[in-house]
Amino acid sequence: MNNKTNIHFLTISAILLALPYTAQALPLLPVPLTLGDISGSYTLSSWDYNCQCYQSDYQTFTGPIAHSNTLPLGPVIGSFTVTTSPTPTINGTATLIGGVANVFGGEYPLQEGASMYTAMNYSFEITGPTATASVLVNAQGGMSITSLIPNTNATAAVTLQIYDVSNGPATVNEIHQVGPSSGSSDSFTIARDYTFSTNTLYHVDMMASLSGAVYGSNTLSLSAFIDPSFTIDGPNAGDYGIFFSDGFGPSPVPIPAALPLFTTGLGALGLLGWRRKQKSAALTA
Repeated sequence: MNNKTNIHFLTISAILLALPYTAQALPLLPVPLTLGDISGSYTLSSWDYNCQCYQSDYQTFTGPIAHSNTLPLGPVIGSFTVTTSPTPTINGTATLIGGVANVFGGEYPLQEGASMYTAMNYSFEITGPTATASVLVNAQGGMSITSLIPNTNATAAVTLQIYDVSNGPATVNEIHQVGPSSGSSDSFTIARDYTFSTNTLYHVDMMASLSGAVYGSNTLSLSAFIDPSFTIDGPNAGDYGIFFSDGFGPSPVPIPAALPLFTTGLGALGLLGWRRKQKSAALTA
């Protein structure tokens, strides 16, 4: 490459690099996404007859949240986490450790309770060149109850439903609950491809709940969680895009708008150099 070509290369490169570093505009979706929503409540409570003391931790919430607390009258231990990105997740646990208080020569049981309920919903849409797309759905959900009390009245449940808002039954429909009559634990795992229609609005509904109480010298542990994710699958996955409600799921990563132009400029300069060398070779032959 001679000096004149070097000057051309540096000049064009400087112009291309000086272009604004702007994100590539995302495509307009045929069906507008709906806003995601999270709502729930959380309660821990403990009553000690010995000191006539009552403690509680109660709150309602909307949006992502992480919370944990221990009430010393027992104790009662509870925690839950609700996240929306990069993977929407609900996870709650509670442990109730009971006891007996001696009051006026008699024994009185401690009374403890816990409950958690969280519902999350959001939407997604797939864009691409064909009417359908293959999507790998990975999801795990589970719940458990561990107690020294046979047939305790505690319950735990999780739900995952994915459905086309305009037509037909749910594509994914997982509803699970454990309690006195259904056993102490249950879980599900999804790792398979589903066919979804493109340019179609789908809703994802998630729910996790647990509740229980202990009296006297007993213990109770509860848990419930759910964690789905979605990935375009197949040999032509790059031709499709999946978009979620704002703040839910992974965010699309746009490329710099100047990058394709810069690459095109480098290609043009390479071609120019090649043609100059061919011309120079022909003159000296």
